[in-house]
Amino acid sequence: MVEITFPIIEITLGVLGKPEKQKIITITLNCFIFILFSSLGLLNLWIMTFGK
Repeated sequence: MVEITFPIIEITLGVLGKPEKQKIITITLNCFIFILFSSLGLLNLWIMTFGK
């Protein structure tokens, strides 16, 4: 749950508080982190479900 909500909170704070160029960098990096951790969570679920 923390893996999903933490990047969403960071993206929201990045949108509200940074100048334009830093805002784009912040959103891009946080989206990358969100995608990375989401895929790791799905891989973990796959291994727990179908692993031996």
